[in-house]
Amino acid sequence: MGLLLAGDIGGTKTILRLVEASDSGELLQTLYEEIFPSGNFPDLVPMVRQFLTAAAGQLGETPKPEKACFAIAGPVVNNTSILTNLSWSLDSKRLEQQLGIAAVSLINDFAAVGYGVLGLAESDLYTLQAGKHQEDAPIGVIGAGTGLGQGFLIRLASNAHKVFPSEGGHADFAPRSELEFQLLKYLLDKHNIQRISVERVVSGLGIVSIYQFLRDRKIAEESSEIGQMIRNWEQEIGQKDKTIDPAAIIGKAALEKSDRLCEQTMQI
Repeated sequence: MGLLLAGDIGGTKTILRLVEASDSGELLQTLYEEIFPSGNFPDLVPMVRQFLTAAAGQLGETPKPEKACFAIAGPVVNNTSILTNLSWSLDSKRLEQQLGIAAVSLINDFAAVGYGVLGLAESDLYTLQAGKHQEDAPIGVIGAGTGLGQGFLIRLASNAHKVFPSEGGHADFAPRSELEFQLLKYLLDKHNIQRISVERVVSGLGIVSIYQFLRDRKIAEESSEIGQMIRNWEQEIGQKDKTIDPAAIIGKAALEKSDRLCEQTMQI
């Protein structure tokens, strides 16, 4: 089957991988992989060119992928996509011409995850809630990143699965407690908008928003160390090159139980 280029295009980061496929297409060998900050590039084309140049240095020759498939964090219509959390507009025909790749496919990132879950082994699974498994039931897929991705799979009569992406993360955030109602009001006022989607809360960006809400409403006390890092990040808003990942800082402190405000953030 030859040389393939695969990409996971997210609002925060992009992962590109060069793989060699067997003739049957079932066996894939990774030749080179690299992670890029998505916001550092105006478009996917210069990123892929930089990737292929770096791959050439590692492999000793310039790789020429025969096909490429990019999983996009946003809706894909007729092999085109405008990313939800990144100012990129992608079109497979343009990418084919500018990258010199014969066939480029764009799919939703959670369609890609849907195909991926079919390849999981028993050792990859973790039971959240025990129950009776129903073989022909739909499979739901959900994951929080820069936004909130969702999709699902249904089993066909042939025992194969059909994968459906969705934009369910844009559904309205539905508060369930007085504290969550306060969070909703805080976000509406903060962003001066008419509605709050789920992904404004359940996402990497949502982690920071919840932290700011708890801090600003003085619901929990902010530590000087974490507080200084968050303020440094807030000063970097709007700048191209950022040095701080606030969601990672908050999540790490919560896991280590070293900061009560971060713990409360992650509990919400």
